[in-house]
Amino acid sequence: MTVATLLSLFFYIATLALALTWYGADLMNLRWLALSFVLLTSAFCWAFSRQGKLYQREKNDNMLVLVYLILTFMSVIVAENALFSGLRWVSHGMVIFTLLVLLKNSLTTEHAARILLFLKAVIFTLLLVSWLKPLMPGVKVGPDLVVYAGAFGSSNALGQVAAVGAVLYLHGCLTDKARWMRLAQGGMSCLAVWLMWAAGSRSALMAFLTSLVLMYYFYPRLVHGKVVLVVLLVTALMIAFSWVPGKIQQVVLRSSNPVQNVSEQLLVTRKSVWEASWAGFQKRPLLGWGFGATSGIPKDWKVELKALGTIQRDAINDTLFVLEGTGVVGLVAYALLVVFTLRQMPTKKERRLLGRIHSPPFRFGAFDFSIYHLHAVAFILAVSLLLMVQFDNTALSAGNFVSVTLWLCVTLAGTACSKVRGVELLNQRRKQPARRPLFRSQMSPDAANPWISSGQVRG
Repeated sequence: MTVATLLSLFFYIATLALALTWYGADLMNLRWLALSFVLLTSAFCWAFSRQGKLYQREKNDNMLVLVYLILTFMSVIVAENALFSGLRWVSHGMVIFTLLVLLKNSLTTEHAARILLFLKAVIFTLLLVSWLKPLMPGVKVGPDLVVYAGAFGSSNALGQVAAVGAVLYLHGCLTDKARWMRLAQGGMSCLAVWLMWAAGSRSALMAFLTSLVLMYYFYPRLVHGKVVLVVLLVTALMIAFSWVPGKIQQVVLRSSNPVQNVSEQLLVTRKSVWEASWAGFQKRPLLGWGFGATSGIPKDWKVELKALGTIQRDAINDTLFVLEGTGVVGLVAYALLVVFTLRQMPTKKERRLLGRIHSPPFRFGAFDFSIYHLHAVAFILAVSLLLMVQFDNTALSAGNFVSVTLWLCVTLAGTACSKVRGVELLNQRRKQPARRPLFRSQMSPDAANPWISSGQVRG
């Protein structure tokens, strides 16, 4: 059943990636079919892979997801267009429940590693096609700025996917054991960074920089020297090529107009949308206009399964988008998902283990540091993308590749968390002196569970 679950998940990810490009414009309905397969197979996988009891922290995580779904559904009941908001809520709820509950509580770290590898392969294909066979080589977004869209429908989509790829490949370049793999992923990271820069996506650039900061936080020894090298290289380029600072200004500010100040230029494409969202929230502050909707949504809507979107305003700030669509109640629910994400952070003890990668082997010889590499990169990407959607895109779409990637990374980090707790529990058991109870009733619940006492910890 696990094989079927992984295959259906891979199919869903592939359809989302295809829908981002002009090549997949006629195949967008496949996303909903694939999502249904993922939900069905993951439910069976969860039912048949239950081993032992969940940790208390995992139970709390499940409760956060349940409360989130209940609170956001309240906005559907009072929605201006209940059909549209209902379909948006159902599709998003399927993704959240499938990834954050079913898969998170049934996958092992071996499965999580395969999912991450598949995600790398999909992004590699997208970037390679955009580089070799772009259908939209140039898009003019300003009076003197042309950005690159490649095979994607928009330059922002290319930039955000490239940012995810750059983080994944850079992390592999730092942590992979095989030298040829480090070199290959280093080259792919350079290509991804170049495409991200050519796309001119400021939100993607911000997500990438956030990932670098978090990567330095988790890998100070591995990143420190390389950061110095990159800073020296960028400084040398600015000195050698005088046009580089001007190009940076054009990409970041989307203009080279010296009349406006920096803050005005940065907000030129966002201020009006934020003001409109705030005005819509003030009209219906408690439960909003309906999940995924804005104040301008029509009451009558023809069902279009190709894309569940009839709103006329881009979601370039997820907090305001949630506030307008679901009100204060929905904002509280969204905060629960943020808390859920942050709860998957590697602990201080785990970060100390990360810092000992090049030290003598850990005294428990079977200990595998790759678990912590998986944990770190999944958490880094989840937090970076969650911050990115406050400036562009949304985390509430079931048909958006970046949105699903965000929650998929939260799932992978949660899977690694479960393994971490299991390993720590076994280590604590080894440190305790052997003591055989006279009666089974005297044994602790964990020791009485043969699944834990035999060392077969979930994950």
